[in-house]
Amino acid sequence: TMLPAAAIFHFPWEINSVKEGGSVRTYGRLVCYQPEESRATLSAQHASKEHHVVVHTLFDFQTEAN
Repeated sequence: TMLPAAAIFHFPWEINSVKEGGSVRTYGRLVCYQPEESRATLSAQHASKEHHVVVHTLFDFQTEAN
């Protein structure tokens, strides 16, 4: 399976501007990973508000905590 084309970068607080089902590049601190559901939750702060992005993926990835 080939990966989709590279997506445009958006800050977590801009994710609502991305069409549903579209690809997006973003960043955030991993606050929760549920491998059984292949779901990750990222968090980032902008001004005084914390924004969360839930990522669903069909590809498994390894998490590492230090």
